[in-house]
Amino acid sequence: MALFTVFTGLLIAAFAWLGLRPGITDAPATAWLVWGMAAAGYLGAAFVVLRKSNTRIPLWAVLATALLLRCAAWSVPPKFTTDHYRYIWDARVAAAGINPFRYAPADPATIPLRHAPGNAVFNKINHKQVPTIYGPAAQILFGAARAALGEDPARWRIIFFGADAATVLLIAALLGALGLPRAWCAVYALHPLVLLDFNANLHLDAVLTACIAGSILCAVRKQIIPAALVLAAAALMKYFPLLFLPLVAGLATRDIQSMRARVARMGLCAAVFGAAVCAGYLPYMRGGVDVFAGLKSFSREFTATAWSPYWLAARAGGRGFADALMAAALCASALWCLAPGSAAARLQRAFWVAAALVLFTPVQRPWYFAWALPFCCVRAWWSWLALGCLALLTYSLFINFEYLHIVKPVQYFVFYAALAIELSLAVQTRASAEAARD
Repeated sequence: MALFTVFTGLLIAAFAWLGLRPGITDAPATAWLVWGMAAAGYLGAAFVVLRKSNTRIPLWAVLATALLLRCAAWSVPPKFTTDHYRYIWDARVAAAGINPFRYAPADPATIPLRHAPGNAVFNKINHKQVPTIYGPAAQILFGAARAALGEDPARWRIIFFGADAATVLLIAALLGALGLPRAWCAVYALHPLVLLDFNANLHLDAVLTACIAGSILCAVRKQIIPAALVLAAAALMKYFPLLFLPLVAGLATRDIQSMRARVARMGLCAAVFGAAVCAGYLPYMRGGVDVFAGLKSFSREFTATAWSPYWLAARAGGRGFADALMAAALCASALWCLAPGSAAARLQRAFWVAAALVLFTPVQRPWYFAWALPFCCVRAWWSWLALGCLALLTYSLFINFEYLHIVKPVQYFVFYAALAIELSLAVQTRASAEAARD
């Protein structure tokens, strides 16, 4: 417990420092120092929680620490992103009766909405020429938030704080249902990337992650229809939760012995999911509106992140080869979740769905690495936990792009080396276990 207190104290100090001195990240050297403190504190605390020992860290200690950290993160201004201004803009546009999927913020049809009294939301929106990429469930959330909280981003923090806190509790409940120590939720709850991006930078992914965790918990409890509906809510915010449909369907039907009955129940899950997604999009498609126009435009704007697997594949065989490799990786990992096995084993495989999604997609943002963290609570991949911490260095690029050629190679070379070691150890452990059984 003493070591846990020391490491979490270092993590809390880092975020308290960020809150008291927001300008500390304006200089790369001090920014890297505070990110290094956060990473060291997190990795040390995670090691203490996960180590095999007779003295386990109690769940209350993890939850209390997670709450303290979120209170510290609450004071950190969202200086590394402007995405929350797009959320506010979408809500304003929808309230005026304009379809946000039809018109980009820069479209002349939105001119009357650009200069609302008392704020400068329009001027702070990024990618003004791109229609919204956020789905119908996100639009409903934005509209409700604007109606209840107004257009002050500081008030919107309560939404993301609440969603992130719900994710922590859902992961703890999921671990308990799997017969694993619930304190392992610390792998997600204490990660500095989650604290910064979901609580300080106000990213929608906080709500989306809570929906995915809730859907998986329902599936583990074999509640097929609720699992499908909650996953559909996630897919109606961003598109990628569709990849977890095989996982959810497989988990919910894992104990059905009859193949015909199992396939029928999985079909029911897919049908409910599909019907909910279609019902969400149909109102926005009136008049032939292309609801995916924003996503298409957004994906064309960016080049691949340097040294990522997608970037390496594109360098080796061109963009077409990289796209084909991405599709193969995503399909293979998603379908792997349907293979027989316990609920815990399926969730361990699901880590590779989230990892492949991040690594083999052209556009990467630091908070994308948080998508796989809930699955690391079931089986920790230290290479991924470290990669998420190293992603914090990317925020130095908001200050000075001079360091781009340093940050990206370091981030990925450390990850590749650590992953190679972990995979090698996993293979050796499995071989030893099989030899012992023989």
